[in-house]
Amino acid sequence: MPQPTLPIFQKKPTVFISYAHEGDLSNQVQKLADWLGKYDVDVITDSLIKPPPEGWRIWMQRSIKQANITLMVCTERYKTLFDKDEISDAGGRGVTWEAGLISGELQESKLFNERFFPIVPDGGSSEHIPQILRDWAYDYWFPSNQERILDLVKDGYMDQVPNHSQPTLAAQLKGPSDNRLLPREIEIIGRDNEIEQVVAFLNGAQSSASVSGYVAGSGGIGKTELCKAALRKWLQDNPDETAYW
Repeated sequence: MPQPTLPIFQKKPTVFISYAHEGDLSNQVQKLADWLGKYDVDVITDSLIKPPPEGWRIWMQRSIKQANITLMVCTERYKTLFDKDEISDAGGRGVTWEAGLISGELQESKLFNERFFPIVPDGGSSEHIPQILRDWAYDYWFPSNQERILDLVKDGYMDQVPNHSQPTLAAQLKGPSDNRLLPREIEIIGRDNEIEQVVAFLNGAQSSASVSGYVAGSGGIGKTELCKAALRKWLQDNPDETAYW
């Protein structure tokens, strides 16, 4: 059976992280930036030793424009500065400037947003997300759930470049530890039998499989998460096999 042709991707994604300086948050943000960098993500933060030659305002404007994704670390102080509420100290001018740039772009796009996403540090609160950003809040916590942030960065950037000479198919997985197979939540509970059914299909000679179920209430039934878990288990048992997602 011929191997699927891998898609052609653009250069690696660039992420800008916007945050308010307070307590140990700078170190937490730098750790997140370093971690994303291990997964081939270019990260821009204000961890420069000295002010940039062009000045901070131009640097921030250029960084937001250059980035494919801007992550906003939402804390109580960040929200206060973003909303231009009164604050006791004289700092925070950077967040105020960035907030104006981000709000302006959202207004111009009529709130169609694929670039600006709020994230929350562990121990924080989703109540600290500015109102204009809450439609794009989706449990992006760090460091406890930073794999979800990586998924956001990769999915939001890695659009396939058209290749008219050959079909574009799903990318090859790097094995059971591939980030694309990580569960969106910490783990999947109560679906062991269904996972085993999908694994049995993968080990068999059938040409298709069906996963179905019923869950009361709105939202999906977890078909994607179930299949990811099964594929991850199958690759653990079959490390020499090749899989595409």
